[in-house]
Amino acid sequence: MIDPSLVRTFLVVARAGSVSAAAVQLHRSQPAISAQIRKLERAFGEPLFVRGTRGVRLTDLGERLRPRAEALERVMAGVAALRDDEGALEGRLGIAASTTIALYWLPSRLVAFQLAHPGVQVRVITCNSREAVAALAGGRVDVALVEGLSEAWRALPATVYAANPVHDDEIVVVVAPSHPLASRDTVDVRELDGIEVVWREVGSGTRDVVQGVLDAVGARPRVRLELTEPEAMKRAVRAGIGAAFLSRIAVADEVAAGTLVALPCQDAGLRRAFTLLAPVDELASRATRAFASAAIHRGDRTEGAVA
Repeated sequence: MIDPSLVRTFLVVARAGSVSAAAVQLHRSQPAISAQIRKLERAFGEPLFVRGTRGVRLTDLGERLRPRAEALERVMAGVAALRDDEGALEGRLGIAASTTIALYWLPSRLVAFQLAHPGVQVRVITCNSREAVAALAGGRVDVALVEGLSEAWRALPATVYAANPVHDDEIVVVVAPSHPLASRDTVDVRELDGIEVVWREVGSGTRDVVQGVLDAVGARPRVRLELTEPEAMKRAVRAGIGAAFLSRIAVADEVAAGTLVALPCQDAGLRRAFTLLAPVDELASRATRAFASAAIHRGDRTEGAVA
């Protein structure tokens, strides 16, 4: 394989018209430039220049090489620009986010990311946490944002993927203002035994966390309705179907408006982290690294939803 630096030297000599002028431009000695040209000529098996008292001119082979050398120069300049221009990210970024994260936590982060990197095309898949992990492991997305227990991603090899918490969340018991619990400040998990609830689907990170806490104290709520969307669950709660377990950020607007009541549980197990899963830096694209860095380091991890 021919060393690209020899081709660059050839191009400078061809443009300068003499070895001495090329040596000045390249800040090298004339013997060093001559040695590089001879090395390139040996690779081709014939001269590239005709030497004369007034400089050099290209041979027929040299004339044919020159446009190819100029093309290589343009390619190398493009490669260097891509390496050096770290601010101008381009490409695609696929994100699989659990429902709660996609609806209430992610939007403001995406706006900030795309304002900073308008050249990146972002695609978001909304699913539950287990499906998000499967999409990442299957190579269908670059990043997964999940809620709930680490068991959901424990099978991912630590040498390939990194897990970073990005938000400290609290699951609360949500009821209508007319519900018997609405006048309470807090609720004990044991009191939820037999209560009518609107439930999340299997695979939901919220459901996994809540189920673990309820099982630990032997509480068995009565499931009246199972839904996949927090917005639908809130509507069901307002209609009086039952209570629901939802992220505090999912009901911030309704609580402020007085249309729903959020009751914290007297159990630390209903606090969980939103976690960003992505390839380790050595295996991640620049767009993935930029998004992960912004998500991990942006602001207060306990901040609420942004309207």
